[in-house]
Amino acid sequence: MSSSISRSTPRKSLPSPSVLTKCPVAIFLAPIVEELMFRAGIFGGLRKKNRVLAYLVCILLFSVYHVWGYALDDPMAWIYAVQYLPVGYLLCRIYDRTDSIWGSILLHMLMDTFPALYQRGVLALWSVEVWVGVWTGVVWLIAVKQCGEAEPY
Repeated sequence: MSSSISRSTPRKSLPSPSVLTKCPVAIFLAPIVEELMFRAGIFGGLRKKNRVLAYLVCILLFSVYHVWGYALDDPMAWIYAVQYLPVGYLLCRIYDRTDSIWGSILLHMLMDTFPALYQRGVLALWSVEVWVGVWTGVVWLIAVKQCGEAEPY
């Protein structure tokens, strides 16, 4: 009598996180953490000393934060940080003008929704393109309403 383990039996591996766990983190948790860290923490702290420096530091750190993991392996990936500069500015501006973290958190959640759903295979590419256009308009309207005309520093 021999006891042997069948080699044809596949190993069980841990299941990968599903759409149900990844999307809420990407859409809800990440924006809350990032806004508390960048807008309430860094921007809010520096704004008391120097508003222009607060904008620059917060926007640059926000941009670098979103690409550093890729850029360490591929230095050409640093160019992708440029796409986060306008978003960082808009989120800082809303926080600065409203003096509330909730506006920037909500906007950040809205901006993360469609890429998160697309990456998880929930949305087709064409619908993402349509919705990005729609949300760009919504974001612009929110920004204009929240920020109004620029005040001199």
